[in-house]
Amino acid sequence: MGQINRRSFLAVSAAALTLPDHASSTELPALGPLARAAGLEFGSAVGPWLWREADFRAAVLRDCTAIVPEYEWKWDYLTRAGRRTDLEPIRRYLAFAEKNGLALRGHTLVWHGAMPHWYPAAADRQEALTLMTGHVTDLVGSARGRVRRWDVVNEAIEPADGEPDGLRRTPLLAQIGRDYIEIAFRAAAAADPTARLVYNDYGLGASWGAARRDAVLRLVEHLVERGAPIHGVGVQSHLAAGDGYDGDGLAVFAARLREMGLEILVSELDVSDTARRGAPDREVAAIYAHYLATVVEIPNLTAIHTWGLSDRHSWIRAKAGAENERPLPYDRAMRPKPAWEAIAGALRRRAAEHGRLTS
Repeated sequence: MGQINRRSFLAVSAAALTLPDHASSTELPALGPLARAAGLEFGSAVGPWLWREADFRAAVLRDCTAIVPEYEWKWDYLTRAGRRTDLEPIRRYLAFAEKNGLALRGHTLVWHGAMPHWYPAAADRQEALTLMTGHVTDLVGSARGRVRRWDVVNEAIEPADGEPDGLRRTPLLAQIGRDYIEIAFRAAAAADPTARLVYNDYGLGASWGAARRDAVLRLVEHLVERGAPIHGVGVQSHLAAGDGYDGDGLAVFAARLREMGLEILVSELDVSDTARRGAPDREVAAIYAHYLATVVEIPNLTAIHTWGLSDRHSWIRAKAGAENERPLPYDRAMRPKPAWEAIAGALRRRAAEHGRLTS
């Protein structure tokens, strides 16, 4: 575990990255059965291209046991035409998932980055409560019993904002108060008592993430002590070459969650290599392999979800100067890359150790 660096991840991972260049997915085992053997869910974020692109859809159906709508279930998207919620994106994903035997993770109910354009900046506490809980109730209730997990609150921690408990300064914090997170979880549970409810955040495995991990643990411990219905924490895992991660810190974080009876998910995995050094696919794959070697040793790990399956649709490539990024398991031609093999190798290792880890 410990810090990752360029030399160590290349040395540790090289032997596992045996995928030939331009391999066809038909030549390889599917990731879904490997994940099931490992006692895990493997999934990907998807978007409208799921309906438009047959090759992408085929890869999802081949490799995934779960899907996550990347943006279409967010508050601002569902109410872009006004305050009334458009439930058609909910129904469409539910039908697709159920037809194809896929689990669904709902992303995300409450996030400061997806507040509707019409949301009143001057709302008082009661109006803000009514709007937030109404949204949570409508969305979760519309899919009652049909969504396995919900990201209830996303990225509510920001130590740099200077709040004593590490909470991010957002409109809902200002208008409702520090209990808005607990209220959101209780509203989601009331709308669907069968769903697994998750808090999701970034930087939790990062070398710079100690303060964020501590703040998330304080938040989660508070929710558990209050009897709030929380079942797990999503660790986003947007990795980048050269940044490093803290495997020991992540393992301790996961162990604390396990003591509280909570699961941990790798919820938004991808790897950026903006430096484009030499053989980026191999280096990106080595980061996948090294990080997942740590992650699959976590007993309370329940899912690994990549934030996209193909470079064709990565959010990273939408950033300025990142058009040539290759952060995901498949390339733009839907050919599996060394990153795919790194994921497969990690799932095989988890499968071999599944009984020991879960006993």
